Amino acid sequence: MAEDMLSLVIVTGMSGAGKTVAMQSFEDLGYFCIDNMPPNLLPKFWELVHESGKIKKVALVVDIRSRAFYDEIFSMLSKMDEDEQEKHQKVDMKILFLNASDEELVSRYKETRRSHPLAMEGRLLDGIEKERELLSEIKSRASVEIDTTDLTPRQLREEIFDNFQESSVVPTFHIEVMSFGFKYGLPIDADIVMDVRFLRNPFYIKELKTQTGMDKPVYDYVMDDAETKNFYDKFYGLLKDIVPGYEKEGKTSLTIAIGCTGGQHRSVAIAQRLGTNLKKLDYYVDITHRDMEKSQKKVIEHGNK
Repeated sequence: MAEDMLSLVIVTGMSGAGKTVAMQSFEDLGYFCIDNMPPNLLPKFWELVHESGKIKKVALVVDIRSRAFYDEIFSMLSKMDEDEQEKHQKVDMKILFLNASDEELVSRYKETRRSHPLAMEGRLLDGIEKERELLSEIKSRASVEIDTTDLTPRQLREEIFDNFQESSVVPTFHIEVMSFGFKYGLPIDADIVMDVRFLRNPFYIKELKTQTGMDKPVYDYVMDDAETKNFYDKFYGLLKDIVPGYEKEGKTSLTIAIGCTGGQHRSVAIAQRLGTNLKKLDYYVDITHRDMEKSQKKVIEHGNK
């Protein structure tokens, strides 16, 4: 999509066909998402999007909960298109229609024990058939149709990524490698926590005490130790084996936290090397050191007293 192009995806389809999973997927793709917007508010909303200048991708769920949908949606979209032409602004608009077989929809409703919006006082199948008839026109106009009958939520997510992810965007799966100090508490968002307090500690070396794992003397002191080398080879080998599994299961991010006592020396050195090596495996990796500066400041202040 060109830099000045606005992208709008209308997400619609059969109730129970996976619109909730779809919206979560679009959020992960960086779309601004709104669920169940009345069609007559679309032009005003789109005007606000233009005025903000910051929102470039929008996904809207419009379904039978908005009863005006059937009479107004196409006229609203047509008006929006005319307005864009007058403003000489480009909009890439697509309609995503999610479908599923009657049998599968019945099964999903029975499993969740929810009521179909068109079968509040009648048979579930009657409501599904009525909805299918009402949606026939917009289905015929859909840019993309996905049948979710035999898809798991993860597979639906992959289908949406295949159809709507831009090749130039940051990969949806990324790894956060974080160093931290146990004395400041565990990071609550960590998926994997590794305690490296068993490694030899540069804190007790006078010339290294006030430095951090980002400084070469400290980094070399930690990494050159035989025990560190043995540990790192095994830990990195384990991560290479298991990280693809997290990605395969549809996880969008993985936070690996490396902790030592203060988060200044050993954990920083290990996290820095780990993040650098994971980048070489073509993962998008962000390296942060949560407590490094705070710990270093306290060490320096204590030494000056």
